[in-house]
Amino acid sequence: MMKFDHMAPNPLLSARIPPDLNERLEVRSRETGKDKTQLVIEALRAYLNAPAEPSTEEKLAQLEERLAMLEATVAQLVQQREA
Repeated sequence: MMKFDHMAPNPLLSARIPPDLNERLEVRSRETGKDKTQLVIEALRAYLNAPAEPSTEEKLAQLEERLAMLEATVAQLVQQREA
């Protein structure tokens, strides 16, 4: 049985950045209301062409869609077995 730990913390990355980049990061943080971690993650995703993970709502919608497909398949199999 697989165990999923959805509460596992993200790995910690510590890096030194030049003062001018830190100032720009702080300014952008104030402008957007996002914390510096969020901004760095967004910048890394863009630079590495790594798509953002789907939101909880998107994941739920995907699971509901997959469940509906499975239920339809099971219903078809039951009908075939009874025929």
